[in-house]
Amino acid sequence: MIHNAVMLRIVKDGEPAETSEPKPQQQDDEPPYEPVRPFGARHIVNEDLMRLGLGEGVDAQGHRVLPKGLGWCQALQAPEECWPDGAELCVVVNWYPDVAHRPQYSNDYRKRTIPTGAAAHWEKRIAATVAALESLGYVAEFHSDLWTPTHHPGAEILVYRMAPGVEPPRKPANAWATYGPARPNFEYGINKAAYEQERVRRVLEAARLMMQNYVYGERPLEKVPSRIGKGCVVWDLKPTLRPLGAVDCAHVAWFPDPQLARYQEHWTEAQTLITATLREDGYATRARKEPWGPGSASLGIVAWKNVEPELEPWQR
Repeated sequence: MIHNAVMLRIVKDGEPAETSEPKPQQQDDEPPYEPVRPFGARHIVNEDLMRLGLGEGVDAQGHRVLPKGLGWCQALQAPEECWPDGAELCVVVNWYPDVAHRPQYSNDYRKRTIPTGAAAHWEKRIAATVAALESLGYVAEFHSDLWTPTHHPGAEILVYRMAPGVEPPRKPANAWATYGPARPNFEYGINKAAYEQERVRRVLEAARLMMQNYVYGERPLEKVPSRIGKGCVVWDLKPTLRPLGAVDCAHVAWFPDPQLARYQEHWTEAQTLITATLREDGYATRARKEPWGPGSASLGIVAWKNVEPELEPWQR
């Protein structure tokens, strides 16, 4: 990269020196490559979906406008700790079928009518959507084992863009063959991920790392504050964003003490403590590559196991 330079005549010992020429900037001086932040990633992909004619629009009167016959898409933010290695941005694109191919519901959501041709519409339009996104330089992954027209009102597509020169770590097409359709769905109203979330919450609660830790004391149940910062909250994680093979998985977010949030040591200590606690219980963990610290609202960690625990009959 060559920057503009001012041509100077340098005088030394009364003699004019030769005019200095601009020199190329050394490669070591190149600014570091930085990925797009999650909110910006969602905005970028939604803009591209609009350009492709697949996004949700608004007319002059402010009314919602959807593509006809194509299905439509909306990009949602994905936590950075869930991004594929080397990705510069990542989102989950929710895809919905055209009106004519949407399930028709009765009072009981399990009693629905799947329109004729819905399966063909899903297959054709999702393939076209994936191809359209990849034509813009994105990597788009859709797993038909997770999302089907007989189980879901729509599907999810993992969309990301790699840093220059980095090969995308695509998951195999059959990556979720043994996982089954994502829950909750038309057949199974119970969200399995809720139990996974609860198991992680109990591990952190026992270590007094949750925002509200319930422990047995003199009274039947006593709330105890977190050992560090404001504490953690735990959310379930979409199968689309899970590490390959993760069957017992949750997303942990930790919030700092407002008085200490400006100190990097506060963030480092919290991440070390939470990670060690989860790993002691057999969880693998993952955080974003860039260290968390001042300027962030919270710290995120993905925790998972590759072995599914035994479920009670009522949980299945």
